[in-house]
Amino acid sequence: MTKPTKAQLRKAKAHSLRVYRLALKAAERGKWDRADDLAGCESSFCDVQNDFCHGCPVGHICQKRMPRENAWRVCHDYRTPANGLRHFRKTIEQLEALEF
Repeated sequence: MTKPTKAQLRKAKAHSLRVYRLALKAAERGKWDRADDLAGCESSFCDVQNDFCHGCPVGHICQKRMPRENAWRVCHDYRTPANGLRHFRKTIEQLEALEF
């Protein structure tokens, strides 16, 4: 496994932000199934690392925030829609704050 370059990480960060913002917009319109499909995509960061969060510079966001499970939990009544929206927004804030 090679260490990703800063350019790769920036590109991955931008892609992840686009995906989570699209998922948030779908969720805001009440389309939680669509948000689940979007957020369920493999993380671009993990793709860059090619090791599914092991050693990933942002693995803590995937592991603690679990953005992939957020919409799923709303769809299956384990989380309220308001809490799901707040969860997406906080995840996006954390991604925006990352610097490489």
